[in-house]
Order: sequence, then C-alpha cells, then structure tokens
Amino acid sequence: MIREAKSTFAALDRLLFYHQDFKKCVEEFIHRVRSLAEIEQSMPANDSYQQLVDDYSSERTRLDKFNRFHAESVDDVRNNKKHLKDLQE
Repeated sequence: MIREAKSTFAALDRLLFYHQDFKKCVEEFIHRVRSLAEIEQSMPANDSYQQLVDDYSSERTRLDKFNRFHAESVDDVRNNKKHLKDLQE
C-alpha cells in the first residue's frame, strides 16, 4: 500500500499537480489501516473467543447450581428452625 502511494505521488509530482493535502490524508489513512491491522492481530482468534464463551457458560451453569443449592439450604434451615420451635412449644 505504501509503495503504491509513493508511486502515485511521484507521478503526480512529475505532472506538477498539487496534492499535499491529499497526500496527508492518504498517509493518515495508511497509518490507521496499519494500526487497525496490528490491533486485529493482537486480538484472540475466534477459537479463543469461543472458548471464553464456553467457559463463561460453564461457570454460569455452576453458579446457578450453587444458587439453587444455597436457596434449598436456606429453606431447610428455616424449616428446621420452625420445626424445632414447634417441638419446643
């Protein structure tokens, strides 16, 4: 991309065509495209993303099981306290 831009600007220079503003825009565009490519390369591959989603789903399922177990335990404790109170009366 850089090589093509330099070639194009060299041709415009030979034609004595004013292109400095356009050249700045193209250089900025090339810089941003490079930055975006670097960011995309640093991001995990789809497999890694899918693994994160799977891990989250698995952990969420485990948390739901713990929450149900906790709720059942709290209910059992309440029922036992009530039963104990009834027996004491």
